[in-house]
Amino acid sequence: MSLHRLLRSTVVEYADLVIIDLSKAATREGRTELAAELRTALTTHGFFYIINHGYTQAQTERMFDIADIPMSGVPEDEKRAYTGNSKETGFFGGYKPRQFWVDHFMAPTVYSNSS
Repeated sequence: MSLHRLLRSTVVEYADLVIIDLSKAATREGRTELAAELRTALTTHGFFYIINHGYTQAQTERMFDIADIPMSGVPEDEKRAYTGNSKETGFFGGYKPRQFWVDHFMAPTVYSNSS
């Protein structure tokens, strides 16, 4: 089963993704609405899911499979060689192990105002 098909068939209650419908791009009013939706998605969630983009189901599944290669097709020790240390450097580049974002941003001291 492809990753895309698995994601579509899995109920993930914590993944509240904004859905961006590109069919709205056909009109000036739709593009204005899309711009606002995209801005909100990027500034409040950081992620979004695009629908009505024109790709076939097979093309979409292939893109998901390719995007999954760095996560599942590369050995953990090789990924660790590119680990980014965001807590110490403030730079968010580099490999992050699973649960990193949950562990990093759920910690109460991350956004402490006592400096």
